[in-house]
Amino acid sequence: MAQITISCLCGAARQTLTLKELRGGGGGRPHWPEISLCHCDTCRHLTGMLCTSYTPISSTTPPSLTNLERYSSSALVSRYFCATCGCHVFRSKGEAWEVATGVITKSPDLDLHGSPAWRHLHVNDTKDGGLAKWLPPAPEIKPTQPSPRGDTLPASCHCTLISLAITRPNSSSVLPHSNFPDLMLPYCRTAESVVSNPSSVKWWLQPPPTHTIPVGSQPPIPTTPQNNPISPQCSPNQDDHPTPDEDFSQHRYLAGTCACRPCRLASGFEIQSWVFIPRGNILIHPPADNSIHSSATADLPIDKTTSPIPLGFDTISPTLLASYNSSPSATRHFCPRCGATVFWRNQARPDLIDVSTGLLRAPEGSRAETWLEWWTGRVSFSEDARNERTGAAVCWAESLVKELEGGMVSGSH
Repeated sequence: MAQITISCLCGAARQTLTLKELRGGGGGRPHWPEISLCHCDTCRHLTGMLCTSYTPISSTTPPSLTNLERYSSSALVSRYFCATCGCHVFRSKGEAWEVATGVITKSPDLDLHGSPAWRHLHVNDTKDGGLAKWLPPAPEIKPTQPSPRGDTLPASCHCTLISLAITRPNSSSVLPHSNFPDLMLPYCRTAESVVSNPSSVKWWLQPPPTHTIPVGSQPPIPTTPQNNPISPQCSPNQDDHPTPDEDFSQHRYLAGTCACRPCRLASGFEIQSWVFIPRGNILIHPPADNSIHSSATADLPIDKTTSPIPLGFDTISPTLLASYNSSPSATRHFCPRCGATVFWRNQARPDLIDVSTGLLRAPEGSRAETWLEWWTGRVSFSEDARNERTGAAVCWAESLVKELEGGMVSGSH
């Protein structure tokens, strides 16, 4: 009987579990149970991830559900997430139980025979393949019709308590200042003087607007896998004010993937995917009756009975948007009803917000590529996949991240 230790980010879900009876491997050594990578609409909207990852555990001794909230995603399936930090921990269907792989911290050194066995589920729900496009074996996706270019992108969690309206970039989208993210310039090997973005490159807009580079400055030039510069070059008479003829709506927001420990333990899954959006381009629909109802059991239509209002974190009730401080300067927000990860924000850049891409409801597909430009050169904090983990879980996590990075680079050519 192979045992694992799990924990969410705040530690409230920490416990020891027994994996489901393992399949015998070559030489009598056991295998890790198969891991499912689910891309269905329900998983995406319910967690904020582009896909979830679960592995089965023994149903002989049910896990402890202390400190966890239950949400019924269907008449048969229930999800359990931490009431404090929002981490998804368990999924159950009848007497069958699964644990989210991102919460596994200690595990035995089981024989994985080179690569973890994972299986893609419900990829066609994504319309465009989602993360499965970059993760072998990538299943064949049915072609979809091109989507018209809209002016507002809806986003919501599964229960639709959190309902957002995202607008196209405009002249105010260049006002925030932010360091470069680890996604573009790995912090482990980049000088802080470069990461600090002294030229105030508006990297979250792709391509970055040409008017934002002060005269005489020399910005760092992060590159895509094709080695194409994405940062603008200097030109005469540039300043920090918009040029009258620049059409900001033609820019796209930068999106990417992350494998850092806090994201993993706050979501429950190996790969978080964020899009960087100025706060001024995010509107939120307040609930029609400003109250919390019982858990929904179906993917309800987005509530647009109320007009969206500007996103102001100081005025939003915790009954609408729960929060957890994952560090002294960083706050994560999640839906208190279904547990979907919604936002990450940092005091150092209060007007540039990370939004979970799994909430986006773009008609063209889950990657929302008429709105987003995906960074394919790296998984942010990929070096962190093994952080505070032991055993086979380390092998699984590092293999997944390596396969994802390889698939993104090869798929971008």
